[in-house]
Amino acid sequence: MTACPMGDVWMAELADAGWDAFDDTLAPAETQRYRRMHDPQRRAWHLRARIAARMVLARYLHVDPHSLRIVTGFAGKPRLADDPLQFNVSHSDARALIAVSRGPVGVDLEHIDARVNVDALLDHVCHETERNAFTQLTGQARVARFFALWVAKEAYCKALGEGLRKPMTAFSLAEMDCATPIRVFDPAHTDAPYWIQRVVMPTGWTAALCSQSLHAGSRRTTPRSVAPADFIQRGITCRD
Repeated sequence: MTACPMGDVWMAELADAGWDAFDDTLAPAETQRYRRMHDPQRRAWHLRARIAARMVLARYLHVDPHSLRIVTGFAGKPRLADDPLQFNVSHSDARALIAVSRGPVGVDLEHIDARVNVDALLDHVCHETERNAFTQLTGQARVARFFALWVAKEAYCKALGEGLRKPMTAFSLAEMDCATPIRVFDPAHTDAPYWIQRVVMPTGWTAALCSQSLHAGSRRTTPRSVAPADFIQRGITCRD
């Protein structure tokens, strides 16, 4: 196994059909779950995101991706059955992020939809201390702020392994515009704080990474790209 990362993020483009060359690396349960989806494009994106995650994890562990045993926790968060390395996957439309860490980690990615009714959702997302940030914002700035808050909060919920079972209004984030990682304030988890980093994305997208080891880093992290060609060139091994 390689030295455990503090919080690596990889970005995969799911429109690349080259991922399909590795579809035999998926476990039967993984393929059965998504093959029931009616939309063939979305089904392909889901499967390719899982394939990309397997290929990336196999690189860290120096193993054949077919040999990875991935199981799920009580809230459906996937984990490796035979190794403490932790990971998380998020995908939106034809783009995916894969986070890998030595400790709990969550990542969330969203394609910003300007049609979203922000006012209808604030009560379901904002802690009372976060509402004021929206009072002076209008139009696209308001929508962008909402999605930035959403991905940060969902990344935290995923790092905990609770997913959307945890109400987003039950915890709050420190100043969203600070120059350092954003601290999560959660009265239910006070032993070791979690921190949020913005993931640098193309225009129209927003993403966040959450772990317990980001407090000394920058407020932003840039994902590394990963593509099928990285593995084809060396059989099943990703380029360094």
